[in-house]
Amino acid sequence: MLGDINYELGIDIGGTFTDLTLKEIDGAGIWNVKTPTVPKDPASGISNGLQLLKEKGIDLTKISYFVHGMTIGLNTLPKWSKNWLIRNRGFPRYSFNPASASASTI
Repeated sequence: MLGDINYELGIDIGGTFTDLTLKEIDGAGIWNVKTPTVPKDPASGISNGLQLLKEKGIDLTKISYFVHGMTIGLNTLPKWSKNWLIRNRGFPRYSFNPASASASTI
């Protein structure tokens, strides 16, 4: 039931750290945890971060919204490239300039 759900969770897996930010839906509380990324098993970083939230007394079953990003993916793209074309089925094409970290729709 929606009335029983209290949190929104955002996770970013980076090259060095995995960051988790948890927010109460009503805006009353916000928690941030950081744990080392495990390059051979990025899901371990998520599990470790969730454990840290549990240790803070957070009931993980009360998460109603979850969003995930992986900046670690950008780290794998060649730094010497002037521009990249990133395509996803169902989404517009984007041109990304790594030198300025700017993106534009093409």
